[in-house]
Amino acid sequence: MLGMFPYSNLLLSAVTAVPFYIVLSVITVLKYRKTRDSGFIWLWVALVAWPLNAMLLPFLWQAFLADSFQDFRINGTPVNTSNFIVLVFGVARFVGYFLTAIAVSQLYRDYKGRSGDGE
Repeated sequence: MLGMFPYSNLLLSAVTAVPFYIVLSVITVLKYRKTRDSGFIWLWVALVAWPLNAMLLPFLWQAFLADSFQDFRINGTPVNTSNFIVLVFGVARFVGYFLTAIAVSQLYRDYKGRSGDGE
């Protein structure tokens, strides 16, 4: 029955993802309020804000760029829509990995500072 709607897979993934992002947001905010560790802000950006932003990319693509993307070429090679979308999502995934690395390094630095080891 769900298959008759045009965006049924997107709807199903949104229904399952939204509670996950809400729980993850609550956990990171509570942990930040308890410790005041800035790594949890970076972790929220990397694991909640950026993926939600990346979910909007297909809609932004359809709304603003799909019509104006005719006859786009790089080094004489035509770039079609699917190749461009794969490139954009690859860059978005790389940015997500980079933000996660910043969060982990910040959490590790703050953890080492609190533990008193000095190393």
